[in-house]
Amino acid sequence: MIQPAELIERCRDAANIIGQDDAGGPVMDGPDSLIGFFQHFRPDGTGLGDVFRDLPGGDEVHDRLDRLYDVAGHNQRPDGRRDLYFVVRRPDPIPAEIVSKAGRDWLRGLRALAAITGDDITAAALDPMPEIRVLEGAPPKHPKDDVNRSELLKVFQDRVGQLTGRIEMPHAGLAETLRPAFYFINCDAMLRDYLMWPLYREVVRDQAGDGNDQDAIALVDPFSPYFVLWRHGVKYRIMRKDTVDFYIPRR
Repeated sequence: MIQPAELIERCRDAANIIGQDDAGGPVMDGPDSLIGFFQHFRPDGTGLGDVFRDLPGGDEVHDRLDRLYDVAGHNQRPDGRRDLYFVVRRPDPIPAEIVSKAGRDWLRGLRALAAITGDDITAAALDPMPEIRVLEGAPPKHPKDDVNRSELLKVFQDRVGQLTGRIEMPHAGLAETLRPAFYFINCDAMLRDYLMWPLYREVVRDQAGDGNDQDAIALVDPFSPYFVLWRHGVKYRIMRKDTVDFYIPRR
């Protein structure tokens, strides 16, 4: 199997990232040198080729990236400038009932993943399942002051994005190598984990063993419901201790 250093070099070659940045200074080394990697292949992902060959689940990772480029590959903004990150500018409409189901499925997947990775705090915060509300319009900002953050919000902001990092991987170096590049697609850990999930799936399935049927189903693709929400411009907010609100863009 390819080693992390070889994977970094392969990625840099595909993106034509040389040893200097645009100002002539040296680029970062290691996984951080891949920050912004996927931006090199906008708008449609052409040029990625077989970058992910030799990786467990690599072909499916590539398929998921194709979906990303389909909905957010173009970076032209209405004001003529260009997006640095991948943003869905004109999301397709989505019915409230689909948002509710996707939201619940996502939370169920997070709970199952927390349970098998030993994050008892996250698992407990999602058991029983929080109430889900589907609203319309611009979402409010989450409170920044710790005193105003609910325990549920703290779990999501401080722990949920670390769940995949807790998975014991036989090829952990490869996943860790790619995490910065995938994270800086949108600075969204849930989008990162959706795109990278095929790298983790078989390991998680083995670790889950003979768990209950509901958890086993949730762990097949726990972040896929989040991608459904993301591609339709739906954002979540946690303003109360036992509720997750999902905001559909107003038309």
